[in-house]
Amino acid sequence: MRKFFRWLVIVIAALSVLVLVAVLMLSLLDVTVDLDHFRGRVETSAGAALGRDVSIKGPVRLGLSGWPSIEVRDVEIANAPGASVAVFFKAGLARLQIGVTPLLRGELQIGEITAEQVTLNLENDAEGKANWVFSEDAGIDPDAESREKFLSFAGLHELSLQQLVLSYHDAALGKTVNFSIDSLYGEASPGQPIDMELDGTLQEQPYHLQLTGGPVNELLDWAAHWPFTLTGEAFGRRIDASGSRVVKDNEPEVGLKLVVQDADIGLILEHFGLVEGMEMTTGVAAIDVLLRGDTLNKLVMQSQMVFAVREGEWVITLPNTQQPLRVRELQGDITVRQLSEMTMDLQGTIKQTPVRFLITGAPLIEYMQAPEELPLKLDIEMLNTRLSFDSKLAIPITNRDVTMALDIESERLDNFNELLHLDFPPLGPVSLTARLDVSKTGYELTTLKLTVGESDLEGRVNLDMTRDKPKVNVELVSNRFRVEDFDAKQAEAASGEQAEDPAETAEKEQENPVAPATGENRRLLSREVLNKFDADLHLKARQVMSGSDELGSGSLQLSLQDGRLALQPLQIDTPGGGVNADMSLLHRDGNIDFSVAANVDHFDYGILARRVDHETDMGGVMSLDVVVKSTAPAMADIMANANGHFDFALLPENFSAEVFDMWAVNLISAVATEVDKDEASKVNCLVVRLGLEAGLLTEKAVFMDTTQMSVAGKIDIDFRKQEIDILMAPKAKRPEFFSLATPVKVHGSFDDFGVGVSPVRAARSVISFVTSPLHVPIRRVFRKEVPEDGREACELAWEKTADEGYLEEPDVGTNTGPLH
Repeated sequence: MRKFFRWLVIVIAALSVLVLVAVLMLSLLDVTVDLDHFRGRVETSAGAALGRDVSIKGPVRLGLSGWPSIEVRDVEIANAPGASVAVFFKAGLARLQIGVTPLLRGELQIGEITAEQVTLNLENDAEGKANWVFSEDAGIDPDAESREKFLSFAGLHELSLQQLVLSYHDAALGKTVNFSIDSLYGEASPGQPIDMELDGTLQEQPYHLQLTGGPVNELLDWAAHWPFTLTGEAFGRRIDASGSRVVKDNEPEVGLKLVVQDADIGLILEHFGLVEGMEMTTGVAAIDVLLRGDTLNKLVMQSQMVFAVREGEWVITLPNTQQPLRVRELQGDITVRQLSEMTMDLQGTIKQTPVRFLITGAPLIEYMQAPEELPLKLDIEMLNTRLSFDSKLAIPITNRDVTMALDIESERLDNFNELLHLDFPPLGPVSLTARLDVSKTGYELTTLKLTVGESDLEGRVNLDMTRDKPKVNVELVSNRFRVEDFDAKQAEAASGEQAEDPAETAEKEQENPVAPATGENRRLLSREVLNKFDADLHLKARQVMSGSDELGSGSLQLSLQDGRLALQPLQIDTPGGGVNADMSLLHRDGNIDFSVAANVDHFDYGILARRVDHETDMGGVMSLDVVVKSTAPAMADIMANANGHFDFALLPENFSAEVFDMWAVNLISAVATEVDKDEASKVNCLVVRLGLEAGLLTEKAVFMDTTQMSVAGKIDIDFRKQEIDILMAPKAKRPEFFSLATPVKVHGSFDDFGVGVSPVRAARSVISFVTSPLHVPIRRVFRKEVPEDGREACELAWEKTADEGYLEEPDVGTNTGPLH
């Protein structure tokens, strides 16, 4: 029996050797075995191992060599139950090659993995369960864990994928990402860096990438950091990136730093369906990304990114106008942090003016859930002004059909003069809140609340862009309208700035009344500005204030049509009187057509004085009737070419020229002082009625009444030469002994005039002075008493037109007029 068993062992060993030799010989002969007749068993075995249905419609071949391989064509693996699509994996060709000799050493070395015409549909359900995790019960081998100790993965010599279409769907987000690999070639030889090169498209955009990483054993060691680099092109831009992968708490975490050259941020956002028409590029973009999670939903909720923009440009195209606004030297950060709001903090320059954009959006997960609309807030800071836009915008975001809340706060309007090349007045502070609607027809501001200084206005503004020329319609109501809030000169004085001299302003306009030179600001009344658009403005003020003085209520209608600016009318209802004015201005054939008609009835003159000096006790009543029409080459020449009339009546109280720094007021003060030198005397009233023809003002009636004197006069004011020629003849109200009522003559320029005595009339006054003891007693007997207050004489002078030689005192009688 012992010999039998010994021979049995020898025979079995010999047979085993023969079998092994036979297998080795077949491997050396590179024999291919047709396994088509085993196709059903292969499908059953693979299906049992995967827990899915497996279908093989093409041939199955087993290649026997030193590196045996199995090749299958037209293979299909079913998806998990409840998946969005029926097929998980489909390939026209799949081939796997494994080394026999390494296998005998307990090492799994894959010589080749090749796949062509592959479709791979990956997805996870709402609970995060992935379809690439196969049945936990199917095909479990209880000895698998023990075998893994004797079989280790040693490397992959060649990986080749052709025409791979991959789709990933996350049911928790309701989001699907598609990309394709036209070709992928790589290798992970034992102890060597992993190297892969792939070409394809992502979101319909081509890419070419080169991936280089640590050895494959480091990749399989989840506790270790696996470093890698990624270079190439994506979305038409150069990419250089480096990072590492590690597994923490059974979730992969990837840290990635990218440098992208000439990135088109707008194009990237548009491809992801977030924004349309955004033109934002960056010369250099540094992206720091931390990705964590094994599903797209987890990646969005747990990851963070900082996108640093450098050397960028943002071209903002204004809706309807299609006019580009370029933000240059753009830099800043775009930040996404887990579930926090996405923010953009960018700084740049617009026409060399610094500007800052603060954009706050929804958390990234809300963008990924494909909502119909998302919140967005945009703050713009520039020139001591903040503009805030707050809205829920439809996705993808466009600059069309937008409704948002608008909030503006500005220190002063003229801060924008250099940027817009306009000559805004220095009004401010200004604040505005409104609802802004942007549509294809234009812009509309509703529920508008505007404050300028202490003035408040409410209403609406509509800008119609469907016309050949834009049309602005403004309707405003003010509960409190302060005149000084819209007084440019007073605003300049309050700010401590030196106001530009009117003569200098006129000179600049005369040099170029049509358009400014390059770099100069366009004046608001220039031909260029007035022909840019049409406008209608309706303003009602319930309370018009000047300082602490309440003027009453008022209204204003201003229109701009085909370059003609018309004020029709300006009306202020004051106690006992009012102000009414019309004005028209048009640039035509190189000239300016200008007209104004103003009527002021019983206006409290002290209001004007207190606007200059809050402490003055100067007051009185004034009435004014002015009509001026002119055609001139420039604004500075309007009066030099004007026709019309100027009628003025004043009943002053505590009159003082120190309050007003104007030549006309100084002239009145100088004449009044000269004709009546009695310190106790005062000006009771003044009436001036002048005709205006070709820039020359001449008197119809001139009369001034002081406590002691009645004064008639002649006036010639030449606006062409800017010269004054006035003769005033005083007459004492009560005959006095040795009274020298000498006529006064004023002659000179507007800025420099002298008050003197007419030689002829001075001689007449001397004769009257010498003979006064003879004629004064007689005159006292036969002359009726003239009151110290000569208001009635002023009323008569207002009504009467004197002839050229009229220098007599008006007769006093019963009358009503502008001073009553």
